[in-house]
Amino acid sequence: MRVTGLISRMNQSKRNRIRPRCRASCLVLIFVVLIVLCTYVVAVTLPFFRRDQTFGHLFIRDLFSGNDNALYSNLSNGFRNQVSMVCPDGRPSKCLNKLIPPDLGKPGYIDLVLGTMHTDQTYSVLYRLYWENISKPISLVLMFDRSEGREVVIGWRGFVFSEGNDEDYKLLQGWRRDNEMMETDAP
Repeated sequence: MRVTGLISRMNQSKRNRIRPRCRASCLVLIFVVLIVLCTYVVAVTLPFFRRDQTFGHLFIRDLFSGNDNALYSNLSNGFRNQVSMVCPDGRPSKCLNKLIPPDLGKPGYIDLVLGTMHTDQTYSVLYRLYWENISKPISLVLMFDRSEGREVVIGWRGFVFSEGNDEDYKLLQGWRRDNEMMETDAP
C-alpha cells in the first residue's frame, strides 16, 4: 500500500505542477487572441467614427470648396428649392459670399461641437469653423433629415462668430436664428 500511495501522490504532484502552467498559458493565449480581435475591430470600424469624416464635415468642405454638384445631391428637395430661389445663380456655395467675408482667408479646421435630436428623423449639429486669418471660430449649425431614405441637409443657421458655449447652444436649439435658411417645413 505504501508504494501505491507514494506513486499516487507523485502522479498527483506532477499534475498539480502542470495545471498552473497550463492555466497561465491558456490565459496568455486568450489575452493575445482578444488583443488581436480588438485591434482588428478597431481598425475596421475606426473610419466610421472619425469626427472629421462625418456627413456634416464633408458637406461643409464641399460648401467651401464650391463643389455645388456634390452639395445638390446632399440637399433635401425642399432645401434645394429654397437654395435655388435665394442663393445667387441658385448655387449653395454662392450663398457664402454674403455670409463669410473674404478677408478671413481659407477655411481650416472644422470642429464638431454638439448635436441635438428634434424627432427620430431630424437633428441639428453645431460646428465651429476655424479660419486662416482669425483666431475666433465661426459657429454653424446644419440641420439634417433621414426620412428620405438617406441623410440630407434641410437647412443651416449661424455663420456668425462664436460668442461662447451658451450663445452657440441657443443657435443649435434654434432659439437664435442668425442667417437661417431652411426648407419651409423643417424644425
